[in-house]
Amino acid sequence: MNANKLKALKKALIISGISVLFLNLIPNAHADEKEITVVNKESTVLNFRSLPVMSDKYRKLENISSEYAVLLDEETNTVLAGKGALRRVYPASLTKVLTLITALDFVEKTDIQGQLSDGELSELYAREASLAGFAAGEKVPFKELLYGLILPSGADGAVGIEKVVGGNKENFSVLMNLEAAKMGLFDSRFRESSGLHNKNNYSTALDIAIIFGYALDNKTGREVLGTAYHKTGNTEQHPEGLEMWSHTFAYMEGVDMGGFKITAGKTGYTGEAKVCMVTEAEKDGHKYILVTLFAPNSRQMCEDHINIYKEYAKS
Repeated sequence: MNANKLKALKKALIISGISVLFLNLIPNAHADEKEITVVNKESTVLNFRSLPVMSDKYRKLENISSEYAVLLDEETNTVLAGKGALRRVYPASLTKVLTLITALDFVEKTDIQGQLSDGELSELYAREASLAGFAAGEKVPFKELLYGLILPSGADGAVGIEKVVGGNKENFSVLMNLEAAKMGLFDSRFRESSGLHNKNNYSTALDIAIIFGYALDNKTGREVLGTAYHKTGNTEQHPEGLEMWSHTFAYMEGVDMGGFKITAGKTGYTGEAKVCMVTEAEKDGHKYILVTLFAPNSRQMCEDHINIYKEYAKS
C-alpha cells in the first residue's frame, strides 16, 4: 500500500475515532493504483452501540437444525439464547449486510451510477453467483445497486458497489474490515463483498447479529432490508425496470409466527456455508434479531426461525 493510500485509510480511521493500529487486524490489505474512497465528514453513519451482553436468563438453543445461532433482544441489547454463537464460520451472503452498511458509510455521494463489464458478469456466472440481473454496461443508480445486493442477493450489485465506493475489490475489502473494526468485531474477516466462498471471509453468528443491528439503525439500511418487493427505474437495458423480491420475505410470507412479524432480513447460501438467514422480528412493539447458520436446507432454516422466536423470544 503506497503512501497516498495509507494516508487515505488513516484519514478514515481518524474520522471514525479508531487507532491506525487496526491496520494490523486487516488481512492482506493491499490495494492497486486506484485510491480508496473515504467520506470527509465528522462522523459516520454508525450510531455507536455497546456490544451485547449475555442475559441473566440466557438459554442454550436446543432442538434446532442450524449448527450455529444467536438470538438478541434489541431493546435490552442482551443475548437471550445461542448455539455456537462465537464459532468462526463462513457467512455466505449474510456478508452482504456488511457490504450494505459499508457502502452507506463510505460513499461520497449517492447520486452516482455503477456499471459492470461483460468480463465481471462472466466471472460471476462462472462462480455460479446469484444475480439481480443488471446488464453489462447498464448505468445503475447507487440505491438500485443496494436493492439488487439485498433483495435477490445479487453479486452483481456487490461488484457495482465495490467499484463506485472503493474503486475496486481490494479497496472495498479494506473498508469492510474497517467497518467491522469500528463495531468492535474481531472474530470476523471479510474478503468478498458478495459472500462467495473464500477461506478468509468468515464471521460468527454473534458478529452477524451485531452488523445487522447497525444496518437497521440506518434509515436506508432498514428500508432496503425491510423491503419485500422493489422495481427499479427504467434503463436502456431494462426499459420496464427490473423486478426484485426479497428471499427472506418470500420464505416467511404467510407463516404462523405466533404473533411475531418479520420486519427485515437477509438469506445466504454456499456449499461450504449451507443455508443461513438473519431476521428481525417484532411482537407487541418488542424487537429481536435472530441469526441461524449452517442449516441443512431452507425448510429447516425457516422452521428454526419460527420455533426460536416462539420458544425463546418471550418478553
